[in-house]
Amino acid sequence: MNNSIHTFHIPVMGLAYTIDTPIKVARFGISSVMSIIEDNLVEKMREHYYRLRGEAYHPISAREPDYRAKRITDYLNLVHRIVDEQLAVLREEPFIEGSEIMKYFEMMPSHHRLHQLFQTMMHCTDNAKRQRLDHYLRAQVVPGSIDVNIMTKLDKVKYRNNEKLSNEFNDAHAALRGYAQSNLRS
Repeated sequence: MNNSIHTFHIPVMGLAYTIDTPIKVARFGISSVMSIIEDNLVEKMREHYYRLRGEAYHPISAREPDYRAKRITDYLNLVHRIVDEQLAVLREEPFIEGSEIMKYFEMMPSHHRLHQLFQTMMHCTDNAKRQRLDHYLRAQVVPGSIDVNIMTKLDKVKYRNNEKLSNEFNDAHAALRGYAQSNLRS
């Protein structure tokens, strides 16, 4: 469910193409769907973004119980944290040419109410009115929805130490569990 009334959707497909799309576009109010079904890719992306951010990366081994759900939860929480940080920075930027807050409003359709208020603010010569519009527009900046594709037909039986695991450990259920335990508000 998308709580924002002014986000936009980008249809992008493929596992590797969607895995970090929210990090690239969510701060601009653009919604996206990322595939979280390939847990090895999720683990590689966890490593990439932790290292890129200079944070300690702790691998989640495929030998750990419920490793798939743990990898997915941690990655989704990382994506959520990155997008929240990007949004906080964007909200503090000045309204100057080339800034991301300018891009946020410039990319909106011209008929959108917030785009129109943005245009009014940019052409306003009354400092008090411009300041009120500036404050209001910054408060309206919201990220695009970060949704996930779990691919529910992944019901292959899983084994641990040659022992059949219950259905809750198949790929789809583990992905759903990982998503449900994350901090995403999608």
